[in-house]
Amino acid sequence: MASDEQALRGHRILVTRPAGRADELIAALASKGAEVSHIPLLATAALRPDDSAAWQACKARILELDNYQCVIAASVNAVHYGAEWIDRYWPQWPAGLQWFSIGAATAEALRQHGVDSLEGGLAMDSEALLARPELQQLAGARVLILRGVGGRGHLSAVMQDRGARVDYAECYTRSLPAVDAAMLRKALASCAAVSINSGETLANLCQLAPDAPQLMATAAIVVPSVRVADMARERGFQQVVAATNAGTEATVEAMVRYLDTDARR
Repeated sequence: MASDEQALRGHRILVTRPAGRADELIAALASKGAEVSHIPLLATAALRPDDSAAWQACKARILELDNYQCVIAASVNAVHYGAEWIDRYWPQWPAGLQWFSIGAATAEALRQHGVDSLEGGLAMDSEALLARPELQQLAGARVLILRGVGGRGHLSAVMQDRGARVDYAECYTRSLPAVDAAMLRKALASCAAVSINSGETLANLCQLAPDAPQLMATAAIVVPSVRVADMARERGFQQVVAATNAGTEATVEAMVRYLDTDARR
């Protein structure tokens, strides 16, 4: 695999991370010589008081934060928005909680709030976190998951099977941002690879550009896990590359690995 600083020179790459969450990846790809464009395919926003049911449900969970033994932050966004909720109702964050984070970036976001957490393995996903020995025997434990509204239920289901009582503090919303579909289709048709960071982002891509698999017949779709890779193949994508995880380093490595292999064909 190419390892020089210009390993991606001459390749157009599309990044789809949310606005405000893409700068690190864009810079890393550009440092390898790539021509990078950015079209966010997922948007996040804080809950509003007029989202009455969701607002009240999240408030109730945060107010009883000290009644939980474990708190799991599902993403950097969960830390960002969750911290706003905790700061609103807790002048000092409750002590004695065992914090867990899905991924190194999420753990770093918690450290910025003075909180140390236990992480999953290299895969940085729910399955890796669930493999930790601390989460095997959960009989009677109360667990709170900080996340956005909706999402996978796998983490909660497995922990409930292990005896835990699991609640969600859904502290922000995710949505499809306003995107010029024609501009997106043009970018897909001209790129060598596109970075997709979640199954939801993949669904948004296909909603906006149903013919994306055809537009990207010779381009790679780089995804963060085998699970999302399977989803992409089911939707008809041919050149699917599963990165080790959703982090910047793993994403760039996957881009270089694919494009370097492609150049030798």
